[in-house]
Amino acid sequence: MKPSNTELIQQLSEITKNLIFGSETSSRFEPFLWETNKRGVLKLENFLESEGFLFLFEPDDLLKFVSSEASWSWSPWGNSALPEVTAVKMNRKYGELIDFFYSHFKTVSVYLVRNLGEKDSNYRKQTLKKSIIGNPQYYIRELPSCQILIEQEAFHIIIGETCDGEWLGITPRMYRASARRGGERFVLDEAIVNKNTVNLKRSLEAMAVELEFSVIECLGLYRKNEAVVEAGSIKEELFYRLLGSMGFFRAFTFEDYCNEDRSNPFEFCLLDDFLKSNLDNLQEYIVGSTARYFIYSIGHTESKDVLGVSTLANWT
Repeated sequence: MKPSNTELIQQLSEITKNLIFGSETSSRFEPFLWETNKRGVLKLENFLESEGFLFLFEPDDLLKFVSSEASWSWSPWGNSALPEVTAVKMNRKYGELIDFFYSHFKTVSVYLVRNLGEKDSNYRKQTLKKSIIGNPQYYIRELPSCQILIEQEAFHIIIGETCDGEWLGITPRMYRASARRGGERFVLDEAIVNKNTVNLKRSLEAMAVELEFSVIECLGLYRKNEAVVEAGSIKEELFYRLLGSMGFFRAFTFEDYCNEDRSNPFEFCLLDDFLKSNLDNLQEYIVGSTARYFIYSIGHTESKDVLGVSTLANWT
């Protein structure tokens, strides 16, 4: 760690050591640091991967997951199996969707997005093997319920890079609650992409009709029949649009913590003053779309690293 960052982290730890963020539960603040010389420029994709929200997923495993639902009589939710006619139809439509991506895009990636609702990012990453939606072993055999962790929310996204270097992606439209923190939300202007990408987007939207997405939402298994299809000139833009439109990730201008918590205003004012006096381009990220939300208040240091605090809110 750079000496300048060591000093900032020590100051931040001292300021937040007794601070509790109050929601329907109480949560402590944790320092956040991203040193660009070691980890590269902070982008949404590597941020979500590093924090245990985003995982690369094999396209074949996505098809196996869809196929397995025809026999999910053993799932934690009881008999959640799809009717056989529906299962056959979904297998066919998902196969057509994956084939479309491979036929029209030069690169194709599938991701699992999951919110375990737990604060420790290392724990979120380590428990992927216990995810009923994220571990392909669960698709083919019954396992004791004690070996399964059910996410607060989890779903798949599929993205592809066109031959022109532009990007398209598809994800289910989830329930999205209103954020209870943050200042003004950052909203991107309409995507500027070429005619080929526009036509591919229309084709994807047409393919998504009657497609059911199996997702976990509020600890339960649901099927969504509405898709979000987004385009971007670069991959980073696509991630912002895709996860922003369906409500899993939102970015805001920073909002003072002392305005929210009246029980301990002086200590929260110290935190606000530290963040605003030491960081440029101060922003607030909120990750999660239902019940349990991860809040990151971060900005750039003089050395262009990213520093701030994170905490967990429970809003139902």
